[in-house]
Amino acid sequence: MKSRKDIALALIKKEDVSNSYLHIFFQFVFQLIITPIPDYWGPVLGLMRFH
Repeated sequence: MKSRKDIALALIKKEDVSNSYLHIFFQFVFQLIITPIPDYWGPVLGLMRFH
């Protein structure tokens, strides 16, 4: 698996820079939300996956 830094660098190299930065931002926020998974996130993530 690629590290987040590698993925970010690969995205920045794409021609559509604005799109890439937006994608990196969402990935970063998503990782911040997911990384420490407290018990209450279980049902929330379960619901999110079905939307």
